[in-house]
Amino acid sequence: TDTPSHKLDVDGDIKATGNVNAKLRHINTAKFSSTDTSQRYVRWDAAGSNGSPGVNNKFIAPCNGSLISVTIRSTSTANGTNIAFHKASSGTADLNTTATETIVVDMSAANTAYQANFSSSTFNTGDILGISIDPSSQPNDVNITCVWLLDWNA
Repeated sequence: TDTPSHKLDVDGDIKATGNVNAKLRHINTAKFSSTDTSQRYVRWDAAGSNGSPGVNNKFIAPCNGSLISVTIRSTSTANGTNIAFHKASSGTADLNTTATETIVVDMSAANTAYQANFSSSTFNTGDILGISIDPSSQPNDVNITCVWLLDWNA
């Protein structure tokens, strides 16, 4: 068409021979409860969090990529809350406790979603990745959703 609505708009089957390069947005969620204002590392294998990073608070990057955003919601006002991206290179046991990037979110209302947009949280294949939450007020029940960009072209 002379005026396509998208760069590629196919109505029907596609067959490709050779490589198909792609970037994928991957979404994962986690939940935990916190009855204090201490920093918590999100668990990825089950609900919960830990005060220091360990085996439950990390996952392995399947390819190069970046963290795009974290959306967070708590049942209590958590006010100024630090949401941090942590990583460590392949061969390291646990996440680095020094964050790669930290975004401060003012969670001034309970049961309201807030979004932290990350700009410099990149990683390489094999890196271990994790998220920590450090609220200034007790958040109680917390739900988070992370959006990752996985670059299969690298």
